[in-house]
Amino acid sequence: MASIKIGIINQALTRTGNNVIATENDTTSEAVVTLANYEQMVSNELSYPWNFAKKWAALNLNTETPLSTYRYSWRLPSDVLTVRRIGLRGGSQSIDFERDGQNIFCNSSQDVIALYSYRPDEHLWPAYFNELITQGMEWICCKGLNESRTTAVDAKANFERTRIVSRNTDSQQQSGREIFTSQLVEAHRG
Repeated sequence: MASIKIGIINQALTRTGNNVIATENDTTSEAVVTLANYEQMVSNELSYPWNFAKKWAALNLNTETPLSTYRYSWRLPSDVLTVRRIGLRGGSQSIDFERDGQNIFCNSSQDVIALYSYRPDEHLWPAYFNELITQGMEWICCKGLNESRTTAVDAKANFERTRIVSRNTDSQQQSGREIFTSQLVEAHRG
């Protein structure tokens, strides 16, 4: 059975009138172009803070003291792409921190947690993200295989529209945030 990755690539290839590939070891021009660009496409899209690609984790305190202005060093999980927030367990406030590779430096000595982005396996992707990557790969196929500037421009426009819809759909997968107001803001409102 073909992997989900190969399935996504083959959807893009067939939508652009190209031959499908059988495995990641395929040596056809279709395989060379798509496999060379797939992971970069996924990485680029995962730089956005998707809700389906986030995790919370309690961090482990490192034994060494950081060589910075912070007093404590905490180890991040190995699957962290980007850190979205560092806070304390049970608290709603973020704390000041600095990231150094797989370590977080801060001034808290206990209960540090991280909200971070990671790369979920393809079988965990929601349909909207799967379609976004497929359309991104269509754009790659139009540029690299079909060599049609007009078709590539259209494919890129479709990809960008799908990106907007996908981000909107993803943002609806959590409750809205309460807007912060202060006494000063309330006084100005009257």
